[in-house]
Amino acid sequence: VPGRIPEDLDAITFRITKIERQGIAMRQRQRINTLFCKRSMEFLNLFKRINPE
Repeated sequence: VPGRIPEDLDAITFRITKIERQGIAMRQRQRINTLFCKRSMEFLNLFKRINPE
């Protein structure tokens, strides 16, 4: 039935955009985690320099 094709297309597009958004969110979270890890390592190194064991 020709009338059903646009609906399916909309559903597919919606699903793709949803997946893309999730992917972007995951990448941003990973970037934040990496930045946080770098900052933590820098802080640790600084702390060790100030307070050597």
